[in-house]
Amino acid sequence: MTMTNLAMEMGVKCAFVPPDEKTAQYLESRLEDKSRYQPVLADADAVYAREIDVDLSTLEPMVACPHEVENTKPIGEVTGTRIDQAHLGSCANAKYEDLVVAAGILKGRHVDPRVRLIVTPGSKQIMLEAMKSGVLATLLEAGGMVTNPGCGACAETEARSPMAKFVSPRQTEISSDGWEAVSHLFICRVPLRWRLRRFAV
Repeated sequence: MTMTNLAMEMGVKCAFVPPDEKTAQYLESRLEDKSRYQPVLADADAVYAREIDVDLSTLEPMVACPHEVENTKPIGEVTGTRIDQAHLGSCANAKYEDLVVAAGILKGRHVDPRVRLIVTPGSKQIMLEAMKSGVLATLLEAGGMVTNPGCGACAETEARSPMAKFVSPRQTEISSDGWEAVSHLFICRVPLRWRLRRFAV
């Protein structure tokens, strides 16, 4: 899901990842009618204009710096940069497994009082699963705040505006000239007075 959604930022019209056994296992417990799952695959004799093989194990984590997706740097080059706001969510990192990882890091800890952590589960189902397992409780106890599930937060809708007011365990005022860690760089959609210097991570 992450690769196919974020491919659009590179100008891709359509990105498709063939489903595998892991996909089927994921859907097994989530589909009310399992007969509705019909994998869509390319023809066995399909011809491609170009094939590129990439060994993902050799790739270093990268960060897209302000204000373009192409302005990428190895994550080591920005380590230590102070941020004012972080967003855990959207189509890129709001799966239940992502929330579990974040909760594991934050368990027993607290977000810096100068930073606002916004958590946006990817769907209602993910939010309910995180509620039942205690993952959301851990994130809230660490100082995070939870918004409505689903997409939209990266585009500065709903509660993502730096000017918005929140009801959360820890109220924090955010400067409109702060640093923000997000998953998209949609500055063109942000009113000028709200624009933050944003990292896509």
